[in-house]
Amino acid sequence: SDELGVYSGLGILGGSVHRFVDAPELKIPHMGWSELTFPRESKLYHGLENGEMTYFVHSYHVQAEDASIVAATAHHGQSFVAGVERNNVMGAQFHPEKSSAVGLRILDNFGRL
Repeated sequence: SDELGVYSGLGILGGSVHRFVDAPELKIPHMGWSELTFPRESKLYHGLENGEMTYFVHSYHVQAEDASIVAATAHHGQSFVAGVERNNVMGAQFHPEKSSAVGLRILDNFGRL
């Protein structure tokens, strides 16, 4: 992450974390509802379709080293990784608990794994 200098994370998935670029037309932090796109099949996001809305509150985004881990993307001035999945390691950049029925579906999927 480059939030407070350069720090290594756990290195489980590989990648880096960067702040969204300041631009007059963008509010940072990114707060609100955004559409998800699913580039591949995923256990965590099973049953969801492109265009589903989830709730975000964040100023940073992941750049994955390996594109095959990207399970969901969204857009805020640029396309960014909104969800990752590799084997039993999964994550979401958004807040499923604040994302209404879509979030409940994701949490249900997680509970069934």
